[in-house]
Amino acid sequence: MLDLLKALSSSNAFEVLMYVKENPDSNAAGVASALGLHVLTVQKILEVLEKYGIVKSKLVRSVGRPSKRYRYIGGKIEVNVDELLDLYALKHMPVREKAFEDALYDYDMRKERIKRLLVKPDRRKIVFDETEGKVLWFVPPPDSQGKPVEEIAKESGISLLQVLEAVKRLLDLGLVELVES
Repeated sequence: MLDLLKALSSSNAFEVLMYVKENPDSNAAGVASALGLHVLTVQKILEVLEKYGIVKSKLVRSVGRPSKRYRYIGGKIEVNVDELLDLYALKHMPVREKAFEDALYDYDMRKERIKRLLVKPDRRKIVFDETEGKVLWFVPPPDSQGKPVEEIAKESGISLLQVLEAVKRLLDLGLVELVES
């Protein structure tokens, strides 16, 4: 939900929404060109809007690479403030990795992030986005006392809200645990 609030706090999101509403079946490159925005900015906005059902995409194949075409759907967005406060309450909680019998990490030392994790014996493969991988990089090992989430945010250089979202996903995946005081 924080990704949607962040996207909608930008006037760019509304420019993109208006353009897609008035020009159905537009792709990110066309929207970016028409609005004078970077294509990656438009792609990120459209991905978040699609995640919450505000726009819908279809893959169109033609000469070259397939292209996602977006159509405005609209609708109503509900914000669960209690859920956001529960997430925010994690900021002081120490977190650490969970112990696994056998896990293989694929990491990028230069970017200080974990890209993928293969958990054995069930061979569960987990791919992380940039933020999740960077946050996991800074989470201390299972035999530690953990580290407060807000400290991980400071060390990683990622905003506290983004780190909170990443920690929530890592908790949901069973990869990290909160350390009770």
